Amino acid sequence: QTVEFAIIFGRGDSELDSITEMRRAAIAVRNAHDIGRFEPRYISPETEYQPEAAFPIQISTASPNPFMDQTTIRYSLPAAMDIRIVAFDALGREVAVLAEGERSLGEHEAVLSGDSLPSGVYFIRFEAAGASKTISVLRN
Repeated sequence: QTVEFAIIFGRGDSELDSITEMRRAAIAVRNAHDIGRFEPRYISPETEYQPEAAFPIQISTASPNPFMDQTTIRYSLPAAMDIRIVAFDALGREVAVLAEGERSLGEHEAVLSGDSLPSGVYFIRFEAAGASKTISVLRN
């Protein structure tokens, strides 16, 4: 009997982003194994595996942050593409969908309204081209 294992590391801008990266890497390893293309090796985050470089959306910081009424996140797309921008609370529950569907090339804005949100930390996840990036905002 053969025992196979993989050690998977994920590094992101937040804990949620790191977990997302680890899950993505685990799925890739499982899929490679299932089709017989798993080749054990070490991938250094500094050299080969750089998810930040592959993420297609340029994200500016949320403004204002912390916020009371609303915060605006500006982002730029290098081409027209399908995106999804979702806000989660600190427990990982989806609280708002800020954008979904195809967006054109160029500058865009996503607005998170604080009207129905209690004070706390919120995570804004950007998803595009099979990758994701998460930033955090604080509602006062």
